[in-house]
Amino acid sequence: MDEYYFSVNLDENRELCLAPLTERQIELSGQELPDTSGLFLFERCSAKVEIIAQVLSPEAIFRLRDAFKMT
Repeated sequence: MDEYYFSVNLDENRELCLAPLTERQIELSGQELPDTSGLFLFERCSAKVEIIAQVLSPEAIFRLRDAFKMT
């Protein structure tokens, strides 16, 4: 699943992403994640990352991608 990366611009400054998290993104989120497997639904805004959900199944990845009209 690490090969998937989907995103959509929410506005001029914010992007909604469905992708693996990098160490830097985890650091910017300010959260500690005991498990970084799968993909994450997160919002990126400048130097801030807000993690919304962890997605573990391929079916869920594609359902979220379609629901949010991500490319």
